[in-house]
Amino acid sequence: MIVESEILRLQESLSRLIGNKLFCPKDSLMLHLDSGISIRGIHIQGINFDGPQVANNLSSIELKKLGDISSITRKRQYYAGRMLSKLSLLDWYPENHISMQDITVENKDDGRPYFTSTDSKVAYAESLSISHKEEYVVVACSTHRNIGLDLEKLTSHDGIVKRVQNTHSIEDIKKINEILGDSIPDLDLGKSCSVIWSALEAGFKAFPANDSKSPIDYKLIIEDDEVLVGNLAKLSTDHKSVYITYAEGHILTLVI
Repeated sequence: MIVESEILRLQESLSRLIGNKLFCPKDSLMLHLDSGISIRGIHIQGINFDGPQVANNLSSIELKKLGDISSITRKRQYYAGRMLSKLSLLDWYPENHISMQDITVENKDDGRPYFTSTDSKVAYAESLSISHKEEYVVVACSTHRNIGLDLEKLTSHDGIVKRVQNTHSIEDIKKINEILGDSIPDLDLGKSCSVIWSALEAGFKAFPANDSKSPIDYKLIIEDDEVLVGNLAKLSTDHKSVYITYAEGHILTLVI
């Protein structure tokens, strides 16, 4: 069971991550929120592609896809997402010598990432979630439940506000503002919409693929100051818990 102290650890660790400008596996944030969830994240600015680590950490399929990406930022995001996903998966195989080259992170038709492997010792994770926002990449991996992770900048962007207001009333937005106002500085109603959008993105990733085609098919509800998210069509019977943390102008949301 996830408790408040563990969520605080996530917030504090992400704050340390934000200030970390180095790049190598040991510098990545790693958290085990319970026995079956691993979360990692990293600042990607220091990634370069001159050394042998790229070929050591990617499969041949991934190397080819990496070579097809022209943007250096997108290339770093792709590489970091794959490497951190594999490190999270391999957290559960400390005694086995498994090569990261034998594991591939691929995407389903709807964009959801998943693992494949040529190594018979690897059992696939139940759920993998990857999110990136400019120079930061975060990954969550679970052995036994569907989860969703999302990273967003805290902003009052008009596009996000309009999308959220399509399904959430001003009263809904005010409730989020009241619950999180003490933990997120300068949280106004516009910025509260970016918090809600992050939760909808994470919820979209956490629910089965056939539930919906977009985060706008989801809605937040508040029950006894607990934030939940679910599909609009099944909201009263099927919803998941939302854990929201703030660090250095960013919102990190985990849905379980």
